Amino acid sequence: MEPNRTDRPVIAVAARYTRDDTSTEIVGLEVRRAVAAAIVAAGGLPVVLAVEDPALLADSLALADGLVMPGGGDSDPAMYGQEPHPRLDLVPPEHDAGDIAILRAALRRRMPVLGICRGMQSLNIALGGDLVQHLEETSVAHRDATHEVTVCASGTLVEQVMGASSWQGRSIHHQVVGRVADGLIASARTADGQIEAIESVDRREHPWLGVQWHPELQWRSDPAQLAPFRWLVTAASAR
Repeated sequence: MEPNRTDRPVIAVAARYTRDDTSTEIVGLEVRRAVAAAIVAAGGLPVVLAVEDPALLADSLALADGLVMPGGGDSDPAMYGQEPHPRLDLVPPEHDAGDIAILRAALRRRMPVLGICRGMQSLNIALGGDLVQHLEETSVAHRDATHEVTVCASGTLVEQVMGASSWQGRSIHHQVVGRVADGLIASARTADGQIEAIESVDRREHPWLGVQWHPELQWRSDPAQLAPFRWLVTAASAR
């Protein structure tokens, strides 16, 4: 008897590295359960990329139809040619290397990509942009806050996906995209001008969307927040 099959597109999810509290040793790779649940609710099948070798990570994308890059800690600013701010919470170097390898492989494959928080920032870095390394506590979107997100360019993908020109987004971060990479545009911002969404200039050729807020933490109470995941699953199905 043949095994049961699924029509759900396979959505790769980059694992997040965890450390032992008493040392710098990497002790595990984890998936954000909220991200996996949102992918399932949107009709996809989440599969965690749980190997550490960057080359194997890139090769593993051959098994997937789309990619989610979830949130996490701060990226090493050396990747975009800057000295570190003293208040960074850096991830292990293997984490940075793996995320960039995954993204660049996905971009070469023209795979649909949804980047969330750190994932959006990594997308910008992978394409040559940089970050604002530290937001002050007075910023609209700092740490754990819900705030308005407003489309800043009519006709953009994020406006199409969300079906609105503004919405409430929950942010948990203290970094944000600074200089937007070539080939990307900023398509939504906070009231004080911070970038909340980026996307490809040519979204038909390069279906990439980055969001700074966390829709995976909101969709159960606000169904509209499932929209980015539905967009990704639809784009992955078409692929």
